[in-house]
Amino acid sequence: MAGWTLFSWQGFGDGFGQWQSRCRLCVVPLERRWIVILDDTGNRGTSITNCIEHIAPLIAGQFGFAVEDADWFEFVPKDNRFDRIMLSPRDDVPDVKAYRPAWRIATKDEDAVLRAVCAG
Repeated sequence: MAGWTLFSWQGFGDGFGQWQSRCRLCVVPLERRWIVILDDTGNRGTSITNCIEHIAPLIAGQFGFAVEDADWFEFVPKDNRFDRIMLSPRDDVPDVKAYRPAWRIATKDEDAVLRAVCAG
């Protein structure tokens, strides 16, 4: 089972500089895909929601897989649930590999797997 680690990045900031941002991160390699779980608890910088299209390629690059080869999830502590993050490649941004995020609440099956992974 994979464990939790802290992931840090430079968030967008407030016009006076970038915010040091961080989240808890759990990356689980499977046979042909990856599961990535992010948790904003304790982050005082830019939120995962506001920065996922920026940090997903950083995480994927650090662990050696393509963004498209992972199932991305965010834990939402206030609702005690997981949200699935779908990252679709954008073709409207020239010269940069960019993504368009969309969210949905995780299914019951996904939730059960994620809770088991997080407990491990």
